[in-house]
Amino acid sequence: MKRICIAAGGTGGHIYPALALAQSAMEQDPDTRILFIGNADRMEARIVPEAGFDFAALDTHGLEGSLLDKVKAAISLMRAIPKAGAILDEFRPDIVVGFGGYVSAPVLRAAHARHIPVMMHEQNSIAGKANKVTAGCADEIVTCYEKAGEQFPAGKVKLLGNPRGSVAASAAGDRQVLESLGLDPSKKIILVMMGSLGSTTMNDIMQ
Repeated sequence: MKRICIAAGGTGGHIYPALALAQSAMEQDPDTRILFIGNADRMEARIVPEAGFDFAALDTHGLEGSLLDKVKAAISLMRAIPKAGAILDEFRPDIVVGFGGYVSAPVLRAAHARHIPVMMHEQNSIAGKANKVTAGCADEIVTCYEKAGEQFPAGKVKLLGNPRGSVAASAAGDRQVLESLGLDPSKKIILVMMGSLGSTTMNDIMQ
């Protein structure tokens, strides 16, 4: 039985690709055991269990705000490492996969200290802080954009894309939805979705 631990949190951009990977792993081998680690007070604490996966919580905070806030956040991240280690010791994963969000940093550090294979996934063209600071803990780093790969050690990077792409490719279209938007289902339709910094870039182009 394979055991996979996935660390992801904070935003849907981290969580949903992680869920797509977990669901694909279960389809390939239903006996696979998967444990998610995230924050107790963020959206992953609700979304992951609703998707049917086991979930363990840490208490971490991002390095944002005032100097005092950043110091408190750094302390929370350091304190989370031994707790993450205890979770890993109990679950005994064959691999740990980090999808970003600050909660993934202590998990990947704890896994690296225990010589558990670590894979990191970066969904954005500009790498997130958590992935940047823990890149040294990863054995393999998967990116969606060449630009992101340039921000990590070259020997570790593989350009493989986003697991959510497979979900989108297999999704069935709904004619009624298109018609409700005034679109002609007989014509090809291009949907453009952007997030974070990319949304600003696309808005400037479209104006």
